[in-house]
Amino acid sequence: MNKIALVVAGFIIGLIIAIPANAQQQRLKLDDTCDPALQKELVNRLNSLHLNKAADQKNLSVVVVDITDPLSPRMAYVNPNEMMYAASLPKIAILLGAFDRISHGEMTLDEEALDQFKKMIRNSNNRSATEVLNRVGKDYINALLQSPRYRLYDPEKNGGLWVGKEYGKSPAYQRDPLHNLSHGATAFQVARFYYLLDTGQLVRTDPGDFDNDGFSEARGHFTLQLEENIAKVRIDGRNFMRFSPVFKLVEVAQRDVWIYLDGRLIRDVHRDRDGNVLFELPEVISGEALLEITSLAREESARSPNFN
Repeated sequence: MNKIALVVAGFIIGLIIAIPANAQQQRLKLDDTCDPALQKELVNRLNSLHLNKAADQKNLSVVVVDITDPLSPRMAYVNPNEMMYAASLPKIAILLGAFDRISHGEMTLDEEALDQFKKMIRNSNNRSATEVLNRVGKDYINALLQSPRYRLYDPEKNGGLWVGKEYGKSPAYQRDPLHNLSHGATAFQVARFYYLLDTGQLVRTDPGDFDNDGFSEARGHFTLQLEENIAKVRIDGRNFMRFSPVFKLVEVAQRDVWIYLDGRLIRDVHRDRDGNVLFELPEVISGEALLEITSLAREESARSPNFN
């Protein structure tokens, strides 16, 4: 029986945007603590699907992460650190390497690169994956996965994400040091990958954001980006008060936007020469607050009486 690496990355209620504001000064992490209630539900579901035998034989790895509250993720798992041959799944590690290069100005995110990334991830295209792998650098990717910053391959947790072979007929160039796999993964490290991604900790996309927390120390503002034309950000000021925080909403030059703080419309907004929206929350946030942003393309909002 072939081993199956199954990861349920999260039950997401609401929208997690690219860089959440509540990550400032608080490094979010996903440890291996098990939530008893969620664990019981997972075990019952595996039994009902008759997958308990596969799990007992370590032919099945499952990690479920509930990130309804990103500050307090709930996790359940079966064989979370079992290293398995993962076929195309480690292509996400190639994508990480590419965006890490881009964040350091060593690659350009142009239309050609974006097209390759889409083919590699959306279509699992082996040729695109190999081209991106060689462009980023084979040694670079595995060094990145093992680096203290990411630890997505961690010997203390029996391995993790690994890319040691092109996606084609060529032989492996660097098998993983623990299990001799060419393409490997553990369910836990894949879950960590998506958790870091959803909480804005995977790649620092703003060169002025020195500690990858969403706040640009060089520019003095949080950087936000819409997903599916909306964004919801919970701002946590309980441990670190936010004194009139400033936000920059990027990639909205051709869109009208409406910004709400706890349901109240923020009217004092400005645009820079690139069309990005800048706004300040005119108060000290010492508790929890909800920032919501909606947007429409300008031609669409002009036709809609509800947004005028």
